[in-house]
This record gives sequence, C-alpha cells and structure tokens, in this order.
Amino acid sequence: MKTKKGCATCEFNAGIACMGYGKRKDNGQDTYGMSIEETIKMFPDGCSDWGISLGAFIEEEESK
Repeated sequence: MKTKKGCATCEFNAGIACMGYGKRKDNGQDTYGMSIEETIKMFPDGCSDWGISLGAFIEEEESK
C-alpha cells in the first residue's frame, strides 16, 4: 500500500487547521493556520510540506 498524499494523511493536519509550512496557491501567503477544509480544496494531492501522519504510517506498515 502506498499512502495517498493529502491533508487526511498529513502529519501537519491538526483537525481544524493546517500546521504545515507552504505557500497558498491563491495569494502566496503561508498555509500555516489555514482551515483544513480550505486546505483540502486547495491541495487535494498534498503540498510540498506533506509528511505522513502516524496513523497513516501505521496503516501502511500493517498492510505489508
């Protein structure tokens, strides 16, 4: 199993806000603090700061 990049599997998903660093596609401002709903719409395939969450990592390892 290869984990799909996106907010749902990202270590920087704080549930209601993005804690990752990057640049928004619409205005070039930081992504840190963006709502997760907005971040998911803007970066459906993850962003350059994406890192696998612990939960997604465990699922990937257990599927081997």
